[in-house]
Amino acid sequence: MPHLFALVLLSITITAALSAADNPKLGGAVEATTLEDLKRKSAELGRPGAILYLDTASTCPLHNGQCTRWLDNSMLANYVVLKVDWKSKSPEFSAVARLRRESKDKAGNMIPMLFLVDQEIIYRDVLPYNLADNLATKALQREVSDFGVVLPVAEAEMISKELEKVTPLLTEGKIDNARAILKKVKPVAAQAPRAGFAKTYTEAVAAFNQSIVKECEDLLKALPGKSPEERLKKVTPALRKHRELLSDETMQKINSLANSSL
Repeated sequence: MPHLFALVLLSITITAALSAADNPKLGGAVEATTLEDLKRKSAELGRPGAILYLDTASTCPLHNGQCTRWLDNSMLANYVVLKVDWKSKSPEFSAVARLRRESKDKAGNMIPMLFLVDQEIIYRDVLPYNLADNLATKALQREVSDFGVVLPVAEAEMISKELEKVTPLLTEGKIDNARAILKKVKPVAAQAPRAGFAKTYTEAVAAFNQSIVKECEDLLKALPGKSPEERLKKVTPALRKHRELLSDETMQKINSLANSSL
């Protein structure tokens, strides 16, 4: 029953995620404290990164107003955000200096500046001070679209935890339970290819394929001397049942086993 309940929740989560595929205003902003933290969270959650270069002690209403407009932009809620103070002497400050060089003249000379980066802190774009709000939103939207579906933290973590169950289920011979999880996750993993759970899904599907090959090998071992037609007939139900998750390589391997004599 607990496993069934988890699958129901997983189904609801993924249905909501896929319905939001064309509306990336999903989830809340995630804050990072260091460059490494930014990399880790961006990779785990499948979100682009943003580095806000600012004066944290500023009392200037123009500076603070610009920071507030960016931070309140609903599109920025899909990012992992790192704030870097202009007086900082940390590695984060060095990263900002590099990003400023790579932006050429686009960053300008006034703070705040909002740098958009990928999961390896590679420069993608910059929002200079006083950029029009509609242009800022378009720039933020462009990076989010490149990342695919962005899920709230809790939902991404839930999917990851469900996927972690696949290998133990396969070890216990609970093929159907493992298949149920993978079939639920497959569509959202395809639409969020940069999220950590997408990589976990790929690894879990590979393990699932290995299990099906082993299952078919065991079935065929019970048919010594039988014709290829009879042997293929024996494994066909398994192939049909799991076809949605089987790779072409797996299908070819199983067909080859059925056509060989063990």
